[in-house]
Amino acid sequence: MATVANPTPSRKSDTTYYAIFHDKHGVLGTLDGAVLFLDSDDDRLTVVDFGDYPYIAVLGQTDIADCQQIMDKLHGGYAGLCTSRKMEVA
Repeated sequence: MATVANPTPSRKSDTTYYAIFHDKHGVLGTLDGAVLFLDSDDDRLTVVDFGDYPYIAVLGQTDIADCQQIMDKLHGGYAGLCTSRKMEVA
């Protein structure tokens, strides 16, 4: 009789997002099923209720945005990127 291994369920990695919540900038994430907002100005942690969802603007994943910012700086910053692009004429 063959023994079949019992695979462990994969755990989805936690993802955080840059967000605006009630005109405050910060980071949005989840912990134990609760949606949390960390204010970047005063480091206040707020539990976001279902009724507050319309007041959230999600801007993008923190890891992707931070990586893009580093790559932009490595390639000369915003001005360097704009002036180094080749102009193609049809």
